[in-house]
Amino acid sequence: SFITTGFYMTLEELRGAGIGSKIWNRAMERIRAAKKTFGLRAVPDMYTKYASGDTQVELSRLKKHLLTVDQMKDFCSHYDVSSLGSRLYRELNDNEQRDFIRFDREITGRDRSAWLEKFTTSSTTEISVFVRDGKVEAYAAVSTIGHKSANTVKIGPCFASSVTEFSVLVKLLIPWIEKFSNDANVLIAVLTGSVGERELSPVLGHQMSYELVTLLSESIETKMNLSKCYVPNNAHCHFDA
Repeated sequence: SFITTGFYMTLEELRGAGIGSKIWNRAMERIRAAKKTFGLRAVPDMYTKYASGDTQVELSRLKKHLLTVDQMKDFCSHYDVSSLGSRLYRELNDNEQRDFIRFDREITGRDRSAWLEKFTTSSTTEISVFVRDGKVEAYAAVSTIGHKSANTVKIGPCFASSVTEFSVLVKLLIPWIEKFSNDANVLIAVLTGSVGERELSPVLGHQMSYELVTLLSESIETKMNLSKCYVPNNAHCHFDA
């Protein structure tokens, strides 16, 4: 089984006294005793330290893109979305909502129905879905992140079959973003090894130099269908795929 750490930090005035190391070593002892794989997401400045210690296996990186709402609208305008129809999740009927769970399981390789129930009803999230003949074939979500003063939302996840599908799904989410803030920043993080890195990142532009790295204590099998993962969940310090 798998366990991750969220934030790991000590007060500035207590740094250098070995307190953090003691906490870390105790945690590693308990994780090894439980025979669990341990993972964390390292910021660039801390990568060398963590990669040379208990978490030497690099699983993936998140490449971040930061756009304004207008830049996001301009990006979507370059794709012909007239032939594709999408709806908001809250507009789906009961059968389509059940198929939404089936589609998510097919892509992620996990039953996330309990989490999805909370995610799809959250007031801080909007979801667009591409349905054909009653079957869900793609979806994307947008959520607020951080304090409202950060004026930032994130796209994620987006599981789709093309950049065009990504565009039509995101276009439907833009009114929700503008309602949150008409000058909001839009954060999109793509996962290395995914179709998002190959197809979306090169055309999206506005890439930030700041990357997050997922490190593990040992290798694991990834169940995510990366051929349809344009944007992962990107739940900050948690395992994405």
